[in-house]
Amino acid sequence: MNLESIGKFIATLRKEQGLTQEELSIKLETSREAVSKWERGVNLPNPECLIMLSNLFKVSVNEILLGERENSKNKKELEQVPLNILEESRRKFKKSLGIFVIEILVFLVIVLTWYFFNTYRTIYIYRINGASDNFKVTEGLAIFSKNKSYLKLGEIIELKEEDYISYELFYYDKEGSEKLIYKENDDDYTLISISKYDNFLPYKERDQLSKNMYLRIISASKEEVMKLDFQEDLVNSF
Repeated sequence: MNLESIGKFIATLRKEQGLTQEELSIKLETSREAVSKWERGVNLPNPECLIMLSNLFKVSVNEILLGERENSKNKKELEQVPLNILEESRRKFKKSLGIFVIEILVFLVIVLTWYFFNTYRTIYIYRINGASDNFKVTEGLAIFSKNKSYLKLGEIIELKEEDYISYELFYYDKEGSEKLIYKENDDDYTLISISKYDNFLPYKERDQLSKNMYLRIISASKEEVMKLDFQEDLVNSF
């Protein structure tokens, strides 16, 4: 189906009737711009307009779609017009379906890639232990994620008869400055439990926090600083 041939044929039929594009558009109840696009081979008339053109110009729809009147040489071509249209529609459908499938696949790749880079290895779970001359820490747990970070410092055990009064949890940043995370002054010293938002335990400083975190224990007789050992327990690597 040749749109250019169809357009020229419609223009020829219109001129044979002595009609302008505007007058033809009025008869077909469409716009002059639509008629112009048909005749320039830009668009094909819709089925309703094809039937109206056929009735107006006394030609068959097949003749319009072939782009010429029936003659002894084109009878077979006219008979093949419906089949050609059907075949072209199938080709267009397959092409559109192929483009749609490709777009879906590209979309899925983009979404999965975005998901991968925003979730892969973004949750880290550590076990925390530590020991000094007089105290040790066991059963500690730290969770770092992009949304929230949590730290639970386990039980502080006295290795000698040395009761502590209070403690401070801190780390050293990249500049070597001490940053206080938590300070305990309550009477209950058995378990330290800290749940803070990311601005207290910033996810971006996870490596610095896990490698440079300390516990300062203040007892009646002295002050001890214990380096905490963060052992990686689980990372979402799947």
